[in-house]
Parts: sequence; structure tokens; C-alpha cells
Amino acid sequence: MHLFADFGTRGMPGVFKLLYKDMLLGMARSLGVLTLPMVVWVDDCGLIGAARRRCDTEMWAFQKFAGLLGILFKWLKDKAAAQVIPMIGFWWDSFSRTISLLEDKLGAYMQMFQAFSVRSSLSLRERRCGAGRAQRAVMTLPPGARCLLQPIYAAMHGLKHAWQQRKTNKLERNAWLFLYEVLALNMGRGYFSYDGFSPGPAVCTDASKSNRYAGGGAVENDGEADWWVYGASASKRLIDWLEADTVLEKARTSCHKWYKQIVDFWIDNSAFELSGEAGRSRVERLNVVLQKLFLLQVEHTFIIRFNWIPTDDNTMAD
Repeated sequence: MHLFADFGTRGMPGVFKLLYKDMLLGMARSLGVLTLPMVVWVDDCGLIGAARRRCDTEMWAFQKFAGLLGILFKWLKDKAAAQVIPMIGFWWDSFSRTISLLEDKLGAYMQMFQAFSVRSSLSLRERRCGAGRAQRAVMTLPPGARCLLQPIYAAMHGLKHAWQQRKTNKLERNAWLFLYEVLALNMGRGYFSYDGFSPGPAVCTDASKSNRYAGGGAVENDGEADWWVYGASASKRLIDWLEADTVLEKARTSCHKWYKQIVDFWIDNSAFELSGEAGRSRVERLNVVLQKLFLLQVEHTFIIRFNWIPTDDNTMAD
């Protein structure tokens, strides 16, 4: 059976993903045809490996295998492996371990995100286009960037036809604006590998709330520690927000010394710790904190790794 489909047809990119990424790549790996990591973006793909010859040889073998199943590649678009090369819409630099958006894409993305941040309404077609570009943009950002996309997808929920309009709310407009700001900050350039980052300090944080006292504190494994008392307004917030804000306050005061380091945060509040691992939260108050933490990581070039610690073991921060 010969199948033909237009990628502009609703659902076809998802169908191709099932056919290509889930089925074909799985078969190739199970038979040993494919062993190197492969980056896939819809119908574009590329191998990453330590040796140029191995990348080229394995890709040719994979293309031959795919051809036996009737999936043909456009040979004119093939690129031989290189240490600095454009692939799936990015410049990949093996020396600095970075990926960068193409200049024309960066300008178009920033212009769209800025325009959407002040629009009173958007159609489903516009939101889909913006979400696709946002997904590509967050590939240049540190782990946890998915927290930026939640308001965008929430705004599309329930819309079925491309022409349908829906008013934008403050959360969605802030998401578009935040994407514009982080792209302006990193200029569409981020890391695809953190091999060049060194292990940073381990930080334990804790917060407390009662009728008479609300405060937070943090301690690093090198002995540096700090604590503070929350004011009347902040003390009325929920404990998960206080725990999250404690992490944010510690990162804000110490991030200047964490350049190109991976910092382990140990948190005894499972709600925020799990949200940090996932990169997003179902509640907006924690999403706001995650976005601020994320912006600090982009601005000061460091990575936060979230870990859970039992309350009884978190004695130093407590």
C-alpha cells in the first residue's frame, strides 16, 4: 500500500511521528542498524557521535534500511557530519556544545512572540504556529523550559477549527512576553550537552510557617548559610510557595558564583520539588517561581538539579 499525506493536514505530523520515530527507529535500533543518538524534528533527523566517519556510515546504513521499507530520503538535502553544521533548524557547534537558532528564524520568532504578547485575541492557527516556534525556541534553553509553554497550550484547549478566535488572558500574554525576553537574553543560543559544566555546590533549603513565625533559609555544603523572616503579607501564602520562594531567594543571591555549574538543590517539599523536576506545575503560583528560576539560569549560565530530601534528614537547613 502506498500512502501519501500533506503535512498541512491536521494530525499528519503526529501520524508521521508514530510511523517514523516510534516504529522505524525502533526497528532499526532493535536490529542494530542504528546505535548512535538521533535528533528528530518531524521529518528532519541527524545523528550525533564522536567520530565523523561513524556518523556518516551509520546514517547511510539507516537510509538503506528505511528504503527497504519504502521510506526514501531526499539525497540532495543530505549533509555529511561536521563539527559545526546546520541541522533541523539550528547551528550545532561540537566545540562549545551549543545549538543556535538561524538568524532569520530568531528574528521571526522574537517578532511573533512580542506581537502576540500585546494581542487581545488569537486564532487557533496563530496559536499553533506560535506553539511550534515556541517548542523550537525552548530547545535552546535550560531544562525546565516547558513551564513557559503551559499557558499557551491551555489557551488552545477546546478550540477545534483553525479560524476560531479566543481572547488572550494575562497568563498567556506573559508567556509570549517571557519567551521574547529569554530569546533576547540568550540570542537563541543554548547548550545541547552539559559536558562542559562542572559539579556545583549542594544546597539544602527549608521554609517554616506558623501563626507566630514564617521564614526561610538555606545552607550550602561549603558551610555558607543564610536565613530570613517573611513579612506579614508573604507569611499568609501557602507553604509550598514559601518553600519555592526560599529556593528562588537562595539562587538570586548566589547565582553570580555558579557560572557553568550544575547545582543540586535538596528540597523537602515534594509539591515544589516534583514541579521543579517536571519543569512546570499545575498551580500558577509555583509556575511563576519556576519561570523566575529559569530566567536566572539563562542569565547566569548555570543549571539547577532538583532533588527531594526527607524532612527528618533536612536538619541543617531546618
